[in-house]
Amino acid sequence: MMVAVLPILTTENKGPALGTMIMGRIITPDMKRRLREQTQVPFDIKLIENTFKLTDPESDTKISITEMGKSTLVAGMLVPDITGKSGFLLETRLPRNILAQGYAAMAMARNAIILTGLMLLGLLLWLMAATIVKPITRLTGHVLVTRETGNFVGKCYGGRKDEIGILEQEFDRLLETVAAQSRELERELGIRKRIAEELKENLKNNRLLAENLKDVVAAITPDGFIQYCSPAIVEFSGHDPEDIFGKHSFQFIPENDDRLKLIDMVEESPRWETAVPSNS
Repeated sequence: MMVAVLPILTTENKGPALGTMIMGRIITPDMKRRLREQTQVPFDIKLIENTFKLTDPESDTKISITEMGKSTLVAGMLVPDITGKSGFLLETRLPRNILAQGYAAMAMARNAIILTGLMLLGLLLWLMAATIVKPITRLTGHVLVTRETGNFVGKCYGGRKDEIGILEQEFDRLLETVAAQSRELERELGIRKRIAEELKENLKNNRLLAENLKDVVAAITPDGFIQYCSPAIVEFSGHDPEDIFGKHSFQFIPENDDRLKLIDMVEESPRWETAVPSNS
């Protein structure tokens, strides 16, 4: 039974009390059902012992709230009897819909953030591949083909205005410079090769002529060393051409006044700066 006790006061709620009004009602299961329907709150009323205590006995409101898992809250309040002691416990179980909705919203937000991050990462990778990786790969391939084939024909510049475009332009200019220098070098090598062949042919003809002359024909360096001597030297001096090759020409001039005059002339010439060896 639930009992309510109130003092009988004046209309101004002033005493002294003229008496006491006591009202009581038996709490039946049918009554609790009607109260649940009226309040739309799934509560229950339980009789308790005087030794029962709430989870939070220091609470001023005498209401205790505890969690039962992540989806339910249990709220309880002690209702005192007419003597001031604990009479019964009013308890209700409330679904944590707001919390569940918050968890769902957080999960959706987390998934949306992850999906957005993946999309941004994919877009960033695509932009890097299109603007950086692909041009550098094309430039690297052009360099490798140029190195393998030696062909300097072709342009890398694709019309870009950024640093990669500047790099492609500078590489094209470098290839043009190298190609021009290569053509110039090939032209110079061709000229030198032709001159060398002509000199070789002239030397062959001159040697053939010198070997068939009765006069001595010799090739002497500016500092006086013999580089070639015709076979006529054998009849002239008794020396073989191989014996005098690389020796100084003054070694084969007799010791007389003409030799001394020749040495003086040579020493006075600015082209002759080496010491003249003595005759052996």
